[in-house]
Amino acid sequence: MTENSPYPQPEKPTQRFNRKALNAIIIITALLILVFSQMGEWPAKDDTATPNLTTEAITDQTPSLQTTPTQAPLETLSTVPKTPLTQGRNINIQHWTNEDGAKVFFVAAPDIPMLDVRVIFDAGAARDGDLPGLAKLTSGMLIEGSENHDVDQIATHFEQLGAHISASAHRDMAIVQLRTLTKAKYLDPALTVFAEIIAKPSFPKNSFSRSRKQMRLSLEQEKQSPRALISKRNFQHLYSNHPYGIPPNGTNASINALSVESLKQFHGQYYVAQNSVIALVGDVTREQAEKIADQITLAIPQGQHAPNIPDVTKRKAGISDHIQHPIQQTHLLVSTLGISRTDENYMALYVGNEIFGGSGFSSLLSKEIRQDRGLSYSVYSYFSAMRSQGPFIISLQTKTESANEALQVVRESLNDFITNGPTQAQLDTAIQNITSSFPLNTANNSSIASYLGSIGFYSLPLDFLDTFTQNASKITIDDIKKAFRQVIDPDKMVTLTLGPKSIDLENKDN
Repeated sequence: MTENSPYPQPEKPTQRFNRKALNAIIIITALLILVFSQMGEWPAKDDTATPNLTTEAITDQTPSLQTTPTQAPLETLSTVPKTPLTQGRNINIQHWTNEDGAKVFFVAAPDIPMLDVRVIFDAGAARDGDLPGLAKLTSGMLIEGSENHDVDQIATHFEQLGAHISASAHRDMAIVQLRTLTKAKYLDPALTVFAEIIAKPSFPKNSFSRSRKQMRLSLEQEKQSPRALISKRNFQHLYSNHPYGIPPNGTNASINALSVESLKQFHGQYYVAQNSVIALVGDVTREQAEKIADQITLAIPQGQHAPNIPDVTKRKAGISDHIQHPIQQTHLLVSTLGISRTDENYMALYVGNEIFGGSGFSSLLSKEIRQDRGLSYSVYSYFSAMRSQGPFIISLQTKTESANEALQVVRESLNDFITNGPTQAQLDTAIQNITSSFPLNTANNSSIASYLGSIGFYSLPLDFLDTFTQNASKITIDDIKKAFRQVIDPDKMVTLTLGPKSIDLENKDN
């Protein structure tokens, strides 16, 4: 539902298990935990994958986390066992602002000797200005070289330590993250080079030329991707001259205009302590966490926080547009402006969308489009709440000759949901699914670090994780109807199709 935020949303939400399947999985998992706990060990699994952001949320006490017994000291991250899933993992978040002005969020997790570090800067594509692609290229160049290490030395350094580092940029934010073991012989050198990469990237010219060439190639490949094409056109219509309308991958003209100097200027302005959030989760003490945060911000300027993203001007009328593309099916996308991450309607819209189009095959859209009419294998909707108003999107693929019918069903379903809301049975099921599945999203340290970063970046309540399921359980039918009516105007939506031929769409631009 937000970019790299609590309960993050993928571009295309995944299908979920139904309630019976989920209950079965929980029971089986509990039995496995019981069996292996009796045996005195937990089977090791690789836990190196970064959770989906996106999408991708405090008390000041040491958390009580379930420990994971090990048979021998951990020497590489590939041998780190995954934390067993529980329904009641207690996550106690400690928060402070260090002397350099960085907001720090920390969860002590002594069960596994590893540390996840996530540094978030307000340095996403919304800050590109007249040079689309600047944030993406700056982020990508961080690990291409630093003051004392070239790209090969950086790769070798972290590989020898068994650590993982990555950098990425999105519309709202840029993220640099590290996962390392916490033995001093691994932790200290990993953090030293990690801090150097953030503070003193060298932006080598040969890597810059190669990366810029790759961006041009990516733009060419985009032309063959229906999803990328229709998404880019959608943002153009929704956001026009707003910063969110800037294409993160850039344009041919802007990529050609990028220079090493422009990257250095962007980095110097936005990769500063006052513009950062640091999330730490792992087997370190509060004292160690404070030193780590200070080490990260020591070499970078204090700077200033980036100015606020402006509100988006809503469309005064609907618009319909078609993208000609030689594919067999037609892609259909209907969208409008949604909400910011701190909007008071967030929870009501989240629960409502779970019912309407966010719960996979069990959603209302899936029933109407897939089950009852066989118009599409998959249809979904989601809110992508960001610092300013993110989009609300409904998307599906269908046979070209069925596109008009599918669009009509989408519009009728949305109008009916806005007017009447869900039934009580549908709401009860959605709340049960949400409250049952939410604890699984904090089952590993990397996921928690993602939540902490979003809490800090979007200034969410410090008790977000503690109150999420309770707040979801309080949502009523009237709450959902009110929120959908306030946010969505069916007559002012963007309707896009992509396929071999244009279809006769209503709601023409006027």
